[in-house]
Amino acid sequence: MSQLGEVLANEADVLARLGRSQESTILKQQLFELQRDLPPRQEYKVTPAVKVIKDSGKHTGEVLIELDGMRLPEQVYKTCDIAMLENRIEDVLEIEEHGELDGHETGPESTILFLYGADAELLFRAIEPVLREYPLCRGALVTIRQGSEQRQLIIS
Repeated sequence: MSQLGEVLANEADVLARLGRSQESTILKQQLFELQRDLPPRQEYKVTPAVKVIKDSGKHTGEVLIELDGMRLPEQVYKTCDIAMLENRIEDVLEIEEHGELDGHETGPESTILFLYGADAELLFRAIEPVLREYPLCRGALVTIRQGSEQRQLIIS
């Protein structure tokens, strides 16, 4: 039940960020009603882990890839999946050594992949051929962020 509660809370947050506040509020209310019948959750103090970066003197780069989960042809969703895309990206990153894939988050309308490395532009250039070739990436919004600088592009 606690895992379900966490998933529902994440979905409500995503709906709120997408500007769908009415749906978010309804989902939060349903979650509250579900949790009302559960025994109190024991809280533990957790100290966040610090991620060590090899080039700690430089800003860490980020590449975020937001995949369209609704508007691509149905055949693309039937024949392509996020696991295959992640495997292809990881294969490239293993050879190129420009960064790492840190997972993905799936929401009601999109999936976002998170990649990190010392140089966001080099990281993007390394994986760009995979994104342009894989059908699931059509129309994906890519955010390339280095420190406070950011640019976005759409994969065609």
